[in-house]
Amino acid sequence: MNDRDRRFTVDFSPVWKDTYPLYVVDWIADGQGKLLTGNGWMELEEGSIYPSPTLMLSIEDAQRLFNELWRIGCRPQDTKELGMAAHLADMRRLVFEGRGDD
Repeated sequence: MNDRDRRFTVDFSPVWKDTYPLYVVDWIADGQGKLLTGNGWMELEEGSIYPSPTLMLSIEDAQRLFNELWRIGCRPQDTKELGMAAHLADMRRLVFEGRGDD
């Protein structure tokens, strides 16, 4: 039995422009967690703001990672939800940066 919930989160922010922060967090019982950083694991409490990402990915790095996961058989679980997330990211880009991908 696994007593932790490992989550991988990739965020979009106009602050980072064309790079995407990847966070790896292990949530343990009672709202306690650990964020993987360049210096090891850092203690977190549920609801806290992550101080820095585990890794910054360029769009090219993100695509290579996705391609590798796809190559070994990993597929999105809910493509409708992922499509909506991509759409929302595009809308954020348009609103906050005032540009499209043309």
